[in-house]
Amino acid sequence: MTTEVESMSKPQMAARDDNRKLALLVAINRIPKPKESDIIAATGLPKRCIYAMIDALGKMNVVIERANGRRYGYFKIADGGVYDLERAPEVLKQNYPNIFTQIEDLAVKKESGATDPRDASNVTPISCSYSPSAISAEGLLRAK
Repeated sequence: MTTEVESMSKPQMAARDDNRKLALLVAINRIPKPKESDIIAATGLPKRCIYAMIDALGKMNVVIERANGRRYGYFKIADGGVYDLERAPEVLKQNYPNIFTQIEDLAVKKESGATDPRDASNVTPISCSYSPSAISAEGLLRAK
């Protein structure tokens, strides 16, 4: 059983926190040809949450496509919609530096040729607890 101190040291995102969507967008945008397993390894998001967030992001005009088919394909962002994708990594790094680091580590591994996402042994899962100290990702929305 984890102690209160241990649980407080792990990055935690609320279930409806915009930073979860932000982590998904940063992972897809930063990791070269990110497969489903890469996103899960880098962000700690459950598979069902990834697809639910992709649907929710579609309502915000974010277009995430699957290239090369479902089985062997990878995700790519065709249109960032209302999100400023250039500022997204900076906001995620400020709010959840550990998750940002996990995404960066996996991106560097894939760029260098190491393709097995299970090599990321220190992946911190994103829990559903509220973290009041996190800065809101709402400022990331682009003005249209």
